[in-house]
Amino acid sequence: MFLGNALISWKKPFIYEVHRLCDGKSFATRRVDAIQKGNMIFTLLASFQKEEEGFDHQEVTMPAVPPPEMLRPMEEVHESFVTNPLLPRTYRNMVVTGKYIPWPIEIRFCEPSTSTYGFKSPPSLRYWLRARDKLSDDQALHRMWFHRSVRADNWIFFVIYSPVANNARGFVSGQMFDRKGELLVSLTQEGLIRKDRSPNPPVTSKL
Repeated sequence: MFLGNALISWKKPFIYEVHRLCDGKSFATRRVDAIQKGNMIFTLLASFQKEEEGFDHQEVTMPAVPPPEMLRPMEEVHESFVTNPLLPRTYRNMVVTGKYIPWPIEIRFCEPSTSTYGFKSPPSLRYWLRARDKLSDDQALHRMWFHRSVRADNWIFFVIYSPVANNARGFVSGQMFDRKGELLVSLTQEGLIRKDRSPNPPVTSKL
């Protein structure tokens, strides 16, 4: 489980405190607290299991999607925003003048809409991803169950589904598959989703 508690600045150093919670014959549990400027900003609860033989089955199947080599990389998608007439001109101008910074994780979307990149926002989303050189950040409550070994430098197919959102909270579940269709990871996340509450512009008198 991952829990973000405060805003994170990657320019400031972190202190990681590891707490030994449990050591059993098959399982071990640790809690890791990340502290920055005296504030605990992140908590990780991790359970580790020794490898052992057991029942093996998989009910879910990976959806039929194009392979990642047939999909456009994010750099090309970013460039297409400039000439997309469906996007506001102000946004297109911002794309032109802004500096494109490659993501720490390479993502290739299987569906046309690329307006949402995060885990907690879309009702449904499918894309391929693999790790680059750096790490990325996110702040919400995550839970992950690793069913099989995962190679982050290989392409992983990520399916996201959001069954409900209410009371300023959105809930999503996800599944990660390898290229053979084996289910690697099951995920859930709950995060805050609030409407924009920017103040209304002042009314100008026409007199």
